[in-house]
Amino acid sequence: MYQGMTSFEAAMQNVTAQVLDLLHDQTTQITQRKEELDKREAAFRVAVAQFEKEKDQMAELLQKGSDIVELNVGGRHFTTSRSTLCSRPNSKLEAMFSGRWKMPEDKTGKIFLDRDGKHFKLILEFLRNPDTSVKLPAHKTESFRSELEWYGLGDFINIGAVGGGGAGGKANLLGWTLDPEYNSNGVILSLADDNRRATLTGVGAAEVLGTKGFQTGTSSFKIKIIKTGTKDSTTLIGFCTKEFPRTLLYWGGNDRPQHGGTKLGPWKEEDVLEVNLALDSHYVSLKNTRSGEVSSMLVPPQGKEWFPYYQLSGSGCSILLME
Repeated sequence: MYQGMTSFEAAMQNVTAQVLDLLHDQTTQITQRKEELDKREAAFRVAVAQFEKEKDQMAELLQKGSDIVELNVGGRHFTTSRSTLCSRPNSKLEAMFSGRWKMPEDKTGKIFLDRDGKHFKLILEFLRNPDTSVKLPAHKTESFRSELEWYGLGDFINIGAVGGGGAGGKANLLGWTLDPEYNSNGVILSLADDNRRATLTGVGAAEVLGTKGFQTGTSSFKIKIIKTGTKDSTTLIGFCTKEFPRTLLYWGGNDRPQHGGTKLGPWKEEDVLEVNLALDSHYVSLKNTRSGEVSSMLVPPQGKEWFPYYQLSGSGCSILLME
């Protein structure tokens, strides 16, 4: 190759070839980089166009006064503001109502979500009052948490247990536990339906207590009389302390209540009895929702922990702790 050339000329030609190869490689890299930048620019232009489209959609929604949103969530109807629904940025719920999504509507024009309406009610209450926590019974926490994840709100909403640690709440969602301290000989007390249904067989009586106690605030529980048991049997409902000597605040189907109040009863099948305890105000009340009868009595000011209480009496007696 270098025949007839001086050594200097040969060296120069070799260097020139290397420079040309380097320039070729650099040109190839520059071309590839330009193609990459062109792709990024095209993607950016698409994103800008999408943003402008969403901005125009939002402007159109605002011009129509559509900050008010009507919803049909699993058959339950809600009216709220778009700003409330979009108050948690980067959530799925915010994206759904920001104008970026085309939402389905029912036949009346309401935005339709095929989700649990009861859970959505709690979610909406939180969005309106974000300083609160959502109170739920233990057996419903998981289903509610799954619903939060679907809306992309799992990191925003604090879920609290109902009635724990002496704070107020709805005791009716907690379930029964057997009372080992009181159980007549020859009776069998069984629990079913997540410990919410209690049934007595045999002649005698037995007690069930709520699984949570209360020391402050207000609490309540509601039971349905499934069967009253044998004739002239006495059933008791109210609150009690666990420690002995035990203090009872109760109404009996055939008895006057302790600590004052008026007699209610005898209970009938299908009666729904609601007991409300207001410890700060020192009173407890009972309402028969079927008959509308109400009775109340004072709570002894002793600072103890009170548990929902029911005494079943008579073979076949059965009650259901309601939500």
